[in-house]
Amino acid sequence: MNDDFDDDEVRNENGNFLLEGEVELWRGDGWRVTSYVLEEIHDGTTAGPPYYVYIGQLSDPELVGHICLKTWVDRAAFVKAYRKACELHDVTPVGLDRGGQPLVKGTPIKTYEAELQQLYEHATQGAPQ
Repeated sequence: MNDDFDDDEVRNENGNFLLEGEVELWRGDGWRVTSYVLEEIHDGTTAGPPYYVYIGQLSDPELVGHICLKTWVDRAAFVKAYRKACELHDVTPVGLDRGGQPLVKGTPIKTYEAELQQLYEHATQGAPQ
């Protein structure tokens, strides 16, 4: 496994492909795991480059919450792919609660989102329309 190369420009311009020496290990609903990355699968209808995470980043405790806060992410599909990537690359999954739900800054994602909504509502009370 090589986590030190910089292929951002090439991968982003060309979409879903395998780099020299890269092997697809698993494919699920919207995500795949390769020997180098956990990658969003594009079907040709999605705008922008595929989102991907280097295998060396799987142990970042903020990763799962960060990705699951994105509005375009199917959380269940991503968490399943994340768990599979961890399994295949012998990484202990982090950033999930005991029930397998994403954590954001150590808080369950639904609680975090509810707190953000309350802050937003408080901040916009009395604001001119």
